[in-house]
Amino acid sequence: MTDKEWQARYQITSTKGKLWTRSEVIKRAVDMARLLAREQAVRPVIRTVIELVLDDEAFMRSHTGNVPARVVEDAAFEALYKLVRKEPTS
Repeated sequence: MTDKEWQARYQITSTKGKLWTRSEVIKRAVDMARLLAREQAVRPVIRTVIELVLDDEAFMRSHTGNVPARVVEDAAFEALYKLVRKEPTS
């Protein structure tokens, strides 16, 4: 799914009315998750896991129309949770 398709499907909109793309959400969620990650070993794979979280239709269904801050926080926490549980990422 391209950024524009993702943007049109989930409509993550700031309070000022700006639609956020998938790459903008990923960038901020990666920054947040890297700050929260205790183990240095998980930091290189955080971006990949966050991309998978944002591509998960079940996760994003409940976030359709939310503000970006909520989606960024939830995506970062979900990715870290998956890494801690060592769930398969495929």
